[in-house]
Amino acid sequence: MSLADVIDATEQLPIHLTGFIGRARELDQLSHLLHGTRLLTLTGAGGSGKTRLAREAAHEAASRFSRVAWIDLAPVTDGALVAQQVAKTLGVTEHARVPTVSRVIDAIADDLLLLVLDNCEHLVEATARLTDDLLRGCRGLTVLATSREALGVIGETAWLVPRLEESEAVLLFAERARAAMPSFAVTDGNRAAVQQICTRLDGIPLAIELAAARVRVLSPKQIAARLDDAFSLLTVSSRIALPRHRTLRSTMEWSHALLSVREQVLLRRLAVFAGSFALEAAESVCADAAVADAAVAETAVAETAVATPAEADARLEAHDVLDGVAALVDKSLVVMEPGDAAARYRLLETVRQYGMERLTEAGELALLRERHARYYLRVASDVAPMLVGGEHVPGLLARLTRENDNLRVAAAWASADRARAVEALQFADALFWYWYGTGYWLRTGQFDEASRYLASALANGRSAPPALLGRVLIAQGLTRLAQGDWADARDSFAEALSLVRPMAHPPTM
Repeated sequence: MSLADVIDATEQLPIHLTGFIGRARELDQLSHLLHGTRLLTLTGAGGSGKTRLAREAAHEAASRFSRVAWIDLAPVTDGALVAQQVAKTLGVTEHARVPTVSRVIDAIADDLLLLVLDNCEHLVEATARLTDDLLRGCRGLTVLATSREALGVIGETAWLVPRLEESEAVLLFAERARAAMPSFAVTDGNRAAVQQICTRLDGIPLAIELAAARVRVLSPKQIAARLDDAFSLLTVSSRIALPRHRTLRSTMEWSHALLSVREQVLLRRLAVFAGSFALEAAESVCADAAVADAAVAETAVAETAVATPAEADARLEAHDVLDGVAALVDKSLVVMEPGDAAARYRLLETVRQYGMERLTEAGELALLRERHARYYLRVASDVAPMLVGGEHVPGLLARLTRENDNLRVAAAWASADRARAVEALQFADALFWYWYGTGYWLRTGQFDEASRYLASALANGRSAPPALLGRVLIAQGLTRLAQGDWADARDSFAEALSLVRPMAHPPTM
């Protein structure tokens, strides 16, 4: 008996009560992929729109199949029940002496069936085994799955759901905002704020929808201003939404709970990075062996961190970080940015905020801030001599510019406490030729930033060693010259000379 004899061939896909926005290019890609693969898995972070996109792709592809069946695995908590859930949806009766998988294979037989397995991430191993068995036993079967990581089945095509384009994200915000407040419209007055919201939320549909619901009580500009605390802002009052979709925090906690302890430790430590980062930076900053002074590190951890017994066994060595980053990329919590020379990585803003909360709760924030600052001070110091008078290595300035966000955060950490005045001056000394070079050669205009930082570092560091203080004063003078501030530049140079002259001609005994 074929599957068509068991169930109605016109069974409906899930019905959504809101409009589907954009994604035309993505649907074209998925249609093409469904022609050439028997297992297509849509991967992506929580709230990225995997389920909705799978529904639309299945709807468009339905004419090529005799049957489309949708199985939602979200309510299933036991991997042993995955096959039973599929059998139940397909109308396959159980038999005490025949395994459920065999019954499902017999029911599908050679029918052209598109089987959609939604929300597989918490049952990846069980879903992968079942999918492999079904694909081997049913020649006409095609499986479309959604999961935060690929199933890992031979022949699988894993497709990462991309962020919404800005124009589509703005349209989505506008439509969902009108559902909350029918009079809402994107205007010349609020468009920039709406675009900022969509950019800060990395084009994630769920986050944008939750933000849009806030227009009942906040203007777009107010919403944008509160996104530094996205988890408090982005909630929804719907009583029928999935629990993990009612708040952005719930979505993150769902993803976090699926990680191993070691992956959880790495994820929170990666949150210390701003913007993108290189693998070498993650190995240096996030590994437990990264602190130069082990005794100091152990004291700091003992005073601040509250480690669970499980975390005590999750020590991260430098060589563990690569596998950890790879696992987090696979689980759609870290984004890889391919490059010709080397890949870079970044956390979505919402993931980074969640990681920072976890880092603070673990008592590791101060320690990781210090590691991060030391690493980027070393990066800047190593490169600085090669930028004096121009680049000595072509492309060096552009490569360093990719670290701008991390350099800025690290320098700000050093200048935030008078106790770190020497480190702040060291940053000023190391970063000067980078600021100068980007201002003159790349025309990115960092003279104002340099001037503010140099003034701040000098204000707190007058008791620093004369040689360091003199170099920073010279940097301040050159910066003021570049800005056309001749008088202040002269004062900076004069003070620098008063410090360095005695060093050039030491007194005789």
